[in-house]
Order: sequence, then structure tokens, then C-alpha cells
Amino acid sequence: MGWGRTNTTRDQEYLDDGCKLLGIEVSKSCLTCPLAVCKYDSAVAYQAARDWAMERKTTFARMFVANYKGTKTEAVSACARELGTTPRNVWRYLAE
Repeated sequence: MGWGRTNTTRDQEYLDDGCKLLGIEVSKSCLTCPLAVCKYDSAVAYQAARDWAMERKTTFARMFVANYKGTKTEAVSACARELGTTPRNVWRYLAE
């Protein structure tokens, strides 16, 4: 009888494509991720990381729109393109 691979996660190969939350790249690799607890290991940690990502998007949207040269509607459309989202979502970020 030979030795085979077990079904533990230690023996499985996986693709380390980094960590993204709400479209924001937190890290390019799991091993260099700045999160104290992995988003997959804890529901509380995932919620906290999601809140952090949302706060970052909101801050970006406010700064982008405030410094944009043009009308507010044009600024929101340009910001949406930058964030890869819809103008409606940018309006929601600005309303928070």
C-alpha cells in the first residue's frame, strides 16, 4: 500500500490571487495581507474588513468629487468610472 494525498487543506493546491473586498485590492497575496484575521476565517473580521473597504470608497468619492473640475454630475460619473461602479452608488457614498 502506497502513500497517497490526504484530504486536508495542507495537501491541496490553491491559487493565491490576493485579497479583495468590494473591488478594492487589500493585498496581492494571502501571505502579505495586512488584515489581522483573514476574511474567510471569521464573519466578524469579514464585516470589519468590508466596512473598512466601504469607508475607503466613500472617502475617495468625496475627495474626487470635491477636487473635480466640472459639474457635480460629471464628477460623479468620472468617479464611478474610476471606482468601477455606477453613478448611483457614488451618490450613495456621498450621502453617507
